[in-house]
Amino acid sequence: MLKNMKLSKQKNILWLGAFTDSLFATLPLLSVINFLSIQTVLYANVKEYILPWAPWLTFVWFIALMVLITLGAMVLVYKFVIPSLWVWRGSQLYGHQSILMDEIKGLRAKMDEREKAREVEAQRFTTAVQSLSEEVQFLREELAKSAAA
Repeated sequence: MLKNMKLSKQKNILWLGAFTDSLFATLPLLSVINFLSIQTVLYANVKEYILPWAPWLTFVWFIALMVLITLGAMVLVYKFVIPSLWVWRGSQLYGHQSILMDEIKGLRAKMDEREKAREVEAQRFTTAVQSLSEEVQFLREELAKSAAA
């Protein structure tokens, strides 16, 4: 299904990839501050409605509850989203020009060549051992004949 899906020719822009990667690596660090700020404002706005029903729900318990909800979401992401992303990325890696894939193909070809060379060498070795074994057997028979005579 994914192999047939072509939107348009993709462009490789190195600096754009580096910028995007750096940006998305930084965003989780900034989102912790953002998360705490939003939760503080949310608690301040809803505490007068929540406290009559749950007087134990102080700011600390509210943050703890939000952290638990976030951890639950993280489990779902770990269990379902991340494997799906790797499947998608793998299909992209195999479907487009990739320096890494070219290197992997080259290494596989070298491994195949070495494996064939080892098989040929193993066959030569086996043949040589069989020949020596036959020669040793012949010499034993000759020695037995000369000892008997």
